Amino acid sequence: MGLRFGLIGYGAWGRFHADAIARTPSGELVAVATASADSVAAARHDHPHAAVTSDYRELLARGDVDVVSVVAPNALHEAIAVAALDAGKHLVLEKPMATTVAGCDRILAAAARAGRTVNVVHELRASSQWGRIKEWVDDGTFGEPLSFLFTLWRRPFRSGAADWRYDAASVGSWLLEEPVHFVDLAAWYFERLGPPASVYAAGNGKGRAGAMYDNLAMTLRWPEGQYAVLTQSVAGFEDHKVMEIVGTAGAARALWSGAMDRTDRPTASLRLLDGLTGEERFDIGQPRDIDLHEASGEIFELLTFYQHVAEGVETGRSYVSAEAGRRAVAICVAAEQSVRERREIDLAELLEGRG
Repeated sequence: MGLRFGLIGYGAWGRFHADAIARTPSGELVAVATASADSVAAARHDHPHAAVTSDYRELLARGDVDVVSVVAPNALHEAIAVAALDAGKHLVLEKPMATTVAGCDRILAAAARAGRTVNVVHELRASSQWGRIKEWVDDGTFGEPLSFLFTLWRRPFRSGAADWRYDAASVGSWLLEEPVHFVDLAAWYFERLGPPASVYAAGNGKGRAGAMYDNLAMTLRWPEGQYAVLTQSVAGFEDHKVMEIVGTAGAARALWSGAMDRTDRPTASLRLLDGLTGEERFDIGQPRDIDLHEASGEIFELLTFYQHVAEGVETGRSYVSAEAGRRAVAICVAAEQSVRERREIDLAELLEGRG
């Protein structure tokens, strides 16, 4: 018998989760909980074999649910996650893990009590594009890593049900929407260096309430001088991502563009340069193109992510751990503090050596 999944949340992104679960060879979607009458009707239409309810507590009480996936507004993640773990379920939790570091710690404590796996949905790790770069970092293709850049230029965010994504109390901040993914990638790529030592960030916008920055840039610094620069603008058009990584022996550059972030027809490229020589110039010759054998984009990465989740539940190991999810949230929270206070923030105490 395969893993039986319950899904909490059936909005625009929750529907992609439902499809990914249904397409996971060892997974089955048996129950959905979603708040609005319209989304209840949509879930029943799209997945007629699943039990659908408007109360997530009814889903958690079911004995035929092994894994609960939470795709609810950010501010609800902590309470639902703790309840799911206390009910003895394995957990798949959309990013951000929670909107506060204390909330992340309460989820970690619940996971320890329950002895269940937690996977935080940083699906870029499962990418044929972004994930391949991690392989190159780990196998020494770049030598020792020196710098990492990730830039996002995109149209404004969708509002979400009841406009929650534009409500600071519900979303936490827009750093916890997309930059949290880039923070996770930077820490994952550079994990052999240990956690970053500090963060400095600047942001501005068009008068949104709270820490809702249309434009933001942050710099993460490691103790030996390595750094990552992460930027976003959600005041542009379409969806465009640029990644550049440089090491002592090579470099790579990746591009991703689509009409929207969830397009199934993106334009993607990944180029690797071997043999970086000297302090200023690349080695002679053109970078060699790396063919992408699988499509790149979050709707494709989510399918791969759930396959990793299913394998991990069977072995008792998380694909993207709660500790990693906490680390990403903690860095984003510190970046928000840096924007407000206009100073560099030390990360040592906040990260506490986790993940």
